[in-house]
Amino acid sequence: MRKLLSGSKRTCEGILKGEKMANVVGNPWELDTRTTSNKNSNEVKGDKLQRATKRDREEMEKSEAREKEAARPVKKARARKD
Repeated sequence: MRKLLSGSKRTCEGILKGEKMANVVGNPWELDTRTTSNKNSNEVKGDKLQRATKRDREEMEKSEAREKEAARPVKKARARKD
């Protein structure tokens, strides 16, 4: 029970509200398994989100650099006098 409560803020909040008391008393192992599984899934999701955000930021910077380059005025070559 200590492991369950120390690992999940949401489970603690639910117990204080009286929402998950039956699960905690009757089958805390199931709730602990679910909480651990959710934690692991959230970590994987967080890693994927960080990589996607970094990739999007890099692509945006490249796009802005290309737009800036395209907007720069082109210098015309002077005609030579022969």
